[in-house]
Amino acid sequence: MNKYQATISIYGQNLKTVVFADDAIHARLILQYVYGFNSILAQPVKIAESLANKIGHVNQPRSPEKARVDALKAQKAIASKALKAAQGRQKIAQGQRDLAKAANSYSSI
Repeated sequence: MNKYQATISIYGQNLKTVVFADDAIHARLILQYVYGFNSILAQPVKIAESLANKIGHVNQPRSPEKARVDALKAQKAIASKALKAAQGRQKIAQGQRDLAKAANSYSSI
């Protein structure tokens, strides 16, 4: 078994991951099976043993499930901000209508 490193994309985030396989083709097939067919950004490259020992303590990429949960949390935050902005615009528009109505009623007196 050899150690291969590849760059993959999970829910829009580019990550480097390591896989153990007999050759680069098998490493690519394993990555496609685990992360999806179009997720591989850079083909697997064999890592030398000395470099493999250094990479061994690097943080592992998040699992696809964890990445999905994080992406959904980010979407929730964005939607919450958009909701607050829309409500603020509606309040301003209502205030402008009320002001225009009051100005019209004042000018007719």
